[in-house]
Amino acid sequence: MADGGRDSIGAGQVNALATPWHVGLASSTSTVPRETLFLWYPVALVFGIWIYFGMRTEPVWSLTIASGLAATACIVLRRRHMLIALTGFLLLGFTVAKARIEYVQTPFLRAYVEAATVQGHVVEVQQRGTRRLQLILDVTNVSGIQADEVPVRMQITATGQQERPQIGDLVEVKGSLIPLPRPDYPGGFDVARYFYMKSIGATGRTRSVRFVEQASVPFSYRFPRWVDQIRATIGARIRANMEGAIGSFAEALVTGERASIPRSLNESLQTSGLFHILSISGLHMTLVAGGVYWLTRAALALSPRLALQWPIKKMAACVAIFVGLLYMVLAGFGAATERSYIMIAIMFFAVLVDRPALSLHNLALAALMLLMLRPEEAVSAGFQMSFMAVAGIAAFYGWWSRRSETTQMRQRGRLVQYLRKLGSAFTASLVTTLIAGTMSGIVALHHFGRVSPYGILSNALALPVVGTLVMPSALIGTLLIPFELQTLPFAVLEQGLNLIVWISDFISALPGAQGNLPQIAALPASFLSIAALVLCLTRSKLVFISIPLVVVATGFSLVEDHPSLMIDARARNVVLLTETGELVPALEKSGQDTYRRWARWRGDKASLREAAKRHGWTCSVTTCTAIIRGFSVLYLLESETGLGHCQPADIVIAQFPLRRQCAGKRLTIDRFDVWRNGAYAITLNGTHIAVETSRERQGSRPWAFDPRPRKQ
Repeated sequence: MADGGRDSIGAGQVNALATPWHVGLASSTSTVPRETLFLWYPVALVFGIWIYFGMRTEPVWSLTIASGLAATACIVLRRRHMLIALTGFLLLGFTVAKARIEYVQTPFLRAYVEAATVQGHVVEVQQRGTRRLQLILDVTNVSGIQADEVPVRMQITATGQQERPQIGDLVEVKGSLIPLPRPDYPGGFDVARYFYMKSIGATGRTRSVRFVEQASVPFSYRFPRWVDQIRATIGARIRANMEGAIGSFAEALVTGERASIPRSLNESLQTSGLFHILSISGLHMTLVAGGVYWLTRAALALSPRLALQWPIKKMAACVAIFVGLLYMVLAGFGAATERSYIMIAIMFFAVLVDRPALSLHNLALAALMLLMLRPEEAVSAGFQMSFMAVAGIAAFYGWWSRRSETTQMRQRGRLVQYLRKLGSAFTASLVTTLIAGTMSGIVALHHFGRVSPYGILSNALALPVVGTLVMPSALIGTLLIPFELQTLPFAVLEQGLNLIVWISDFISALPGAQGNLPQIAALPASFLSIAALVLCLTRSKLVFISIPLVVVATGFSLVEDHPSLMIDARARNVVLLTETGELVPALEKSGQDTYRRWARWRGDKASLREAAKRHGWTCSVTTCTAIIRGFSVLYLLESETGLGHCQPADIVIAQFPLRRQCAGKRLTIDRFDVWRNGAYAITLNGTHIAVETSRERQGSRPWAFDPRPRKQ
């Protein structure tokens, strides 16, 4: 729910809203303008991708081929009927998702390996602290694991004082290797799928990174190595001028490197609703490329000969497209960055061909291009939040621009027009923040259970600083680095970022700023998203479709049955859920990372230690007991005398293998069970016990596996 955030675009990007639906719900595209129908193509594509990733069983190739052929036929015949067109793109989404899986497929490790030696070329390197590196390696040679489990790539965390390798370096690491993790609870974020889509089949830890001599860096690594060297140089210059958290903040805005940002700053920005500033997306791309366009055109206009004889507007657009491309390359090709660049490039390309740029069409085209290349982005929080936010902003500005044009014709007097424009710009900025926050908030509630109650206030204060101080000085300072003249603009950048941090800290300290809520399930979130898109993309009676969609989403949320008991994937801790939705862990020190994600899922603000003090469990050195909805629960802690404290209970859970001893009357779960099945969610209802596991929820998919016993 990596990495994304709210997006923003300027009013200058938007010339008009797409043509509306002219009539009510119709069955033929003769009543639905093709321009409007085009806006729904990426939505249908997203749903096709969701269907693929939501399946419990991997589809066979015959089904995929049939889906691809049917998608082709429907797209060719899309002018015949609206439903044919949307069905075609839905089937296309299903097909490209399957094709992407086949492209990235990799073997994966199925058991913990205590000692292994791995050689590989560095694909990506991130500094995760002063003494911690995170490497992604293209594996060339491995010893210590089975041949059929050697993955295409591995992610290795190196601790201790290490020399930072560069992309393309051939390195050797010795350490432990770990299989891909399962979700922390059934239906939770699937880390294994995230890694698999990057062709990563194992993770590992090491304290030794050794460089292996090679004749030359392979050709495929040379360009990303050169870009990474430039990023590192720029980052070093930024940190030389700005120390601490502000230097890390500035580096994130310029190069996209966010690994060194302190957790306290991340939490402050998330609470205040300003975290989207860290994500290089529409706001940053608009300010950089749009600013370059304006400066280039203004500079060329200083020459009367150029202004009269040359198309300076098109020349400025070419420069803006090129600078935007450089910014995207420098920022590391993130999904939000790519989408934003595609949108800005389409807008400036429209300038080149003397065509109007429709922002919603830019968004739709950018989404189609990005999803065809990387369909897995459809299930990522960053893409979803960005797509929803820009759709809302574009729809609003389309209406606002038409309203402003109509109003200006009725106005008299320059002073009145100037004051009204100033007031309109301020009002539009506030409404934009509200719309972007509401649209992206639907996604944020599903993935993170987080809202920002003061988001309008924080963005109203911070975005003018970003637009007038932060991004211009960051752009100018970066361009002046080769001439050693970056000191002054970086000083301005530092002051601007200090002001942003002050605003963020002030807002996050206000009462009620911690807007944590239980995460809403995927189904109601989907209905709410469709309802919001209907409001954005229609201006006829079809908007009333959003009302039953919201009602259905609310109904699904109300009838959702939450588990009564949850067990960690290694049985390190067990948590019960009270009738009011509070979490009560049995232990106050074990499984802190897992509990943190459980708490985020349920919207619980209490820490592990605080939650463990709540009423529910009675613990001794070797056991914890509880009565949950009439069922007795016994939790046996790992110790030499654990089995000696066995007592009758409906449900018995053990941190260690029970080997058929101390069985529960209704259910028994021990260390072997969680090893095979991952985390457990147990729902108690009357006399019924419903059990669901992470492994069961994953289904038979390429990234899901059954573990094997590790070699002694």
